[in-house]
Amino acid sequence: MRENKKYNSCVNRAYYSLYQRILFKLDSLDLLDKVKVECRNQTEKPFKGSHEFTIEYFLDKGLSKKVLRPRVNTCAYNLKRLRHQADYKKDDMNEIDVNDAIKLAKLFKDLVK
Repeated sequence: MRENKKYNSCVNRAYYSLYQRILFKLDSLDLLDKVKVECRNQTEKPFKGSHEFTIEYFLDKGLSKKVLRPRVNTCAYNLKRLRHQADYKKDDMNEIDVNDAIKLAKLFKDLVK
């Protein structure tokens, strides 16, 4: 049981490496403040959480190479799904999940330089 919690933490950290890279890239493009304001001022329902909004904004406006968008989107979606499972579902993560999360985080890092 204790080891499974470590796996959950590993998946969570892999996800946050992706999210922090997105924040860094948005900041380097001078878009981070704009994202924060737009996220707070959402008018379309259902409102998106800050992570979902930020990731979608980055995919839409922060990527200069649109060719990469499908692969980057897949990485972000799958890693967010794993993190959600690790943090909120009853079933704990295992070594395979951790390896998948790390591979996705590394691929995202390679795609978004």
